[in-house]
Amino acid sequence: MSKKQKKAKNKKRWFEIKNAAGESATVRILDEIGGWGVWASDLIDQLDGISAPHINLEIFSPGGYVDEGLQIYAALLRHPARITARIDALAASIASVIAMAADEIVMSDVAMMMIHDPWGGAVGTAEDMRKTAEVLDKMKGQIVGAYAKQTGLSTSEIESMMAEETWMTAEEAVAKGFAHKMEVLGAPEPAPSASFAGKIVAGLKHIPETVAGLLPQPANAGLMLSPVAMARIVIGDTESATTDNLDGSAAVAHKNQEEKEVAMDTATQTPAAPNIDVAAVKKDAIRAERERINEIEAIANGVRNVLGDRVDLMAREASNGDVSVEDFRASIIDAVSSVQSNAIRSPLGLDSSEASEFRFTRLFAALHANKPSLAPFELEVCEAMNNRAASAGLKPKGTMIPVDVLLRPKNAPQTTTTAAPSIQTEVLASSFVELLRNQMVITGLGATVLDGLEGNVSIPRQTTGATAAFVTEGGAATDQAFGMGSLSLTPKSVTASYLATKQMLLQSSLSMEALLRNDLAAAVAEAIQGAAISGDGIGANPLGLLNTTGVNAVVVGGVALANIDPLLDMVTKSKQSKTLRGSLGFLTNALVEGAILKLKETTGGYLIQGLNNEIPETGATVRVRGYQVATSEQVPSNLGAGTNLSAAIFGNWNDLLIGEWGALDVLVNPYSNGIGNLKIEVLQFVDCGVRRPASFAVASDILA
Repeated sequence: MSKKQKKAKNKKRWFEIKNAAGESATVRILDEIGGWGVWASDLIDQLDGISAPHINLEIFSPGGYVDEGLQIYAALLRHPARITARIDALAASIASVIAMAADEIVMSDVAMMMIHDPWGGAVGTAEDMRKTAEVLDKMKGQIVGAYAKQTGLSTSEIESMMAEETWMTAEEAVAKGFAHKMEVLGAPEPAPSASFAGKIVAGLKHIPETVAGLLPQPANAGLMLSPVAMARIVIGDTESATTDNLDGSAAVAHKNQEEKEVAMDTATQTPAAPNIDVAAVKKDAIRAERERINEIEAIANGVRNVLGDRVDLMAREASNGDVSVEDFRASIIDAVSSVQSNAIRSPLGLDSSEASEFRFTRLFAALHANKPSLAPFELEVCEAMNNRAASAGLKPKGTMIPVDVLLRPKNAPQTTTTAAPSIQTEVLASSFVELLRNQMVITGLGATVLDGLEGNVSIPRQTTGATAAFVTEGGAATDQAFGMGSLSLTPKSVTASYLATKQMLLQSSLSMEALLRNDLAAAVAEAIQGAAISGDGIGANPLGLLNTTGVNAVVVGGVALANIDPLLDMVTKSKQSKTLRGSLGFLTNALVEGAILKLKETTGGYLIQGLNNEIPETGATVRVRGYQVATSEQVPSNLGAGTNLSAAIFGNWNDLLIGEWGALDVLVNPYSNGIGNLKIEVLQFVDCGVRRPASFAVASDILA
């Protein structure tokens, strides 16, 4: 029976996804992988629909097909959510590899994890058997890589454990790095103690004083609470508190306060206090404070590997103060973001010759073939970068290329010798970042690139400006509010893919290296530029120009351009914003550019004349009233109800900001994509936004 037949026959429920759009989603894998159980395609279809920022991944599986498991592993690695894997009973064979995709792996005290060599069978000739053995060796290499990335163990130690078919308890898995912590099932929750209650009283600044006086106190309670806080509680005409449990200064304070209260009651005839269920209030106060402190400690535990002792100080100050869980979480996010961005943006310390020696082709060939000997230097550099990222709590999807290599000296001449020693090829190996920016039309138009960013960035932007006017002698100037807002940029992972051939990666020439760098830069640039133009701002997506609130709109009416009036209207609306200073120009697609060139005067001649030479920065060959018209096929042509309308944008492109954070993350697909091809996925942390939306005008209903 084929896999497809098995899959069609299998109708039982083998996984479950809950609360996909909430704060936390649950994914349960409760069967074998492949065969009659879990199929990657079915799981990934639903995994793509999860928008929750956190996923609880519950695994109970004996293992199964290697290729299906690796596909699930890769899909989980790519998902932007933070993943916590929970193993309550068993994660064996390829199911243990799936668990390695999680940010945190938790095993119960009765759980087991098993790793072993992949196995399979074949029918055919001796050559068929040898080929099967080679495939199994390659599969083992991929599995070893997944284990090593999570555990930090050497490949030789992991290979030895797999060969011996190693079964690990939770405690053993934690010791080896296959899990992060062991959870004891059914552990009773400790009852609140007097010292805990004292922490509650000390931490709450707004607790009612009448309630605070009834809470259990530590030895120095008299120093923490005012005399009023330790006074008796009057419920109607009945005393509910005595001085029996008070001593020393607390008892004296209680007695003095009691005398004051009696005198005040006699003088003012204050009515009796309303009935209060003191026990219930006390219980609620303890429970609420315990929950607050527990949540703060849980958040701190999740980032202790990133912030170290610093997080303990932050948690202690928050617990003892009046800090809400939401405020503490926000401060932790800022702290982690700063550490992480610094980890990926700071150079490793390679000198210029070492940075120039780094080859993308060698690195990708070694990753694809799982042969470290093909690129020992490149893998050593990237491993150092991955270790730095991991220590900062980042989870690289693949292999991180450090900023030293991406910012290699501009136009550093390099030479390589071909088969004939007398023939040399000189290649100008430009910076990868330079190549990336040159590939984007929007940077040629003048978009502002902010590189080397750390953490979340808030860019001030002026919403209203000052005005000037003539006044009579002795008259006063009219005050004008100077409005300020802000544009926030946060690191977002943008992904691009590229197909390379095995033969291409095996070439040693620098010209092939330059070609690969250029093509990779083009792929990343396309992803960034597409987000900057039309990103929807939903989830992890940046917000692009076309979806930014406040951009001026020009209505064409869903018809073809009859003249250039709509384009001139865009210029006028942008100028009316009083912010139009900088690099001005149009951006549209080839369809609209063609329609502009076809516009004719009444005499029959063409209204717009093309340029003899294109504008180098953008490749523009058309000007409208002096403004260049650049084109990109990433400007949509499928807008409107009929999905056949195009957009055009005009404005001050200096006000389009593109933020860049640090290193480049690359993932080489473990399987070839087609005969002789392999897929390279590239990820980079970027964001974009419009500083002054009024600087731009958009027409999004042009029929072309």
